[in-house]
Amino acid sequence: SLQANIKPHFLYNTLDTIQWMARKKNASDVADLVGALSKLFRIGLSKGGTIIPLVDEIEHIKNYLQIQSVRYKNKLNYSLVVPSNMEHLSILKIVLQPIVENAIYHGIKERRGPGLITIEAERENDMLIIRIRDNGKGIKPEMLQQLRTNVNLFLEKGEQEGGQRLMKGYGLINVHARLRLTFGEPYGVNIDSVFNEGTVVTILHPILEGGVETKRA
Repeated sequence: SLQANIKPHFLYNTLDTIQWMARKKNASDVADLVGALSKLFRIGLSKGGTIIPLVDEIEHIKNYLQIQSVRYKNKLNYSLVVPSNMEHLSILKIVLQPIVENAIYHGIKERRGPGLITIEAERENDMLIIRIRDNGKGIKPEMLQQLRTNVNLFLEKGEQEGGQRLMKGYGLINVHARLRLTFGEPYGVNIDSVFNEGTVVTILHPILEGGVETKRA
């Protein structure tokens, strides 16, 4: 729906009205939830732009996690670590949300007791590296190998030849494809997992200073 030709102003105005009505009735929890949803859509749409400030992408995932935390209550905990000296960088839009969604539905949701999702960003030479960790169910070795294979098959086949079927709900395949098609190699997504221990997804993204890719050696 983020890519659809919807009327964003109507959406925002409606959400703002719902938020105002909730606060008027002292339903602060409902107001906060609607506020997070409104911010989620504002950043997601981004006036059609594909490259957005890293701080906006982080704000987008914060709002998504806030909404999911209301749904899962004590089941979901999260932590975001982004150094302040990296906040001026830019990033391809909506690369975190599909991966975090997978971490919740295929990892945290399937484990016993509360789970934790950690998002950490760091800069290594000309590479922006973001790691999304969860201590959820993890992935069995044979399924992990199949998932890694599907990542490359999707790029080769595309949606027209059944590539969409290969996704099986794993948003990281979509993210990997967009990164690779936008920036080329060696950028994309790597995944590591230990069954019954958790999963780590690593995003490899070029350094973009103010939306412009820096020259690579």
